[in-house]
Amino acid sequence: MALMAPPNKKQLKLTRLLSFLFDGVGLRIKSSFEADNLKCLNNVELLELHDYLFDFGRYHALLNTCHNNEIVIAFNDTFGNGRNLNYGAILFILISILLVKFNLVKVAGPVDRDQNGCWLSPYFFIGRAEYLQNLNWVDFKLAKRSTSYQVKSSIHHWLQNGWRNRSVVSRRKMYIKLKTLYLERALIDFNNVKVFSFSRRSIFRQINRFL
Repeated sequence: MALMAPPNKKQLKLTRLLSFLFDGVGLRIKSSFEADNLKCLNNVELLELHDYLFDFGRYHALLNTCHNNEIVIAFNDTFGNGRNLNYGAILFILISILLVKFNLVKVAGPVDRDQNGCWLSPYFFIGRAEYLQNLNWVDFKLAKRSTSYQVKSSIHHWLQNGWRNRSVVSRRKMYIKLKTLYLERALIDFNNVKVFSFSRRSIFRQINRFL
């Protein structure tokens, strides 16, 4: 099992729990992370990662280090530090590992919806490496071509009016964010893939708000 995380304090606690419950848990993170915080963990691999597509570039590089049959659990730095990582999310992750292990779902993670459809919001996700490696993490031009006019319009509107960082980032970072939004919307075909959803209506997400 491969864990991909920055990680923050809550993610470290989750990593220890998973290492206790499951055999063969390995942690792969950016080499710039303060390694002294990881002395309590075994099987830690530090990697050189680039932020050219924010999380998507990092995920793509990390997934390429995984064996096909590995179960991957990936987090970004907001999970547990801004986005709640409480008992509801932990329970969801534990159940997701079993569902992926027994091939009952392809991927599990937060799913957002609007009037134009649904998409994986990959601040965390769980899946088998072989499936995840075949997703489009970096070709934003291909993702853009497969995106409908209505979805493109909603992406641009949200980027200009809804993104909380819109007033403090450079034009370059705004453009990178636009690329990742195209990639996010096109990442998974929900009509043909079984997804275990950590959606706003999910009982796990409701529990996670309070516990």
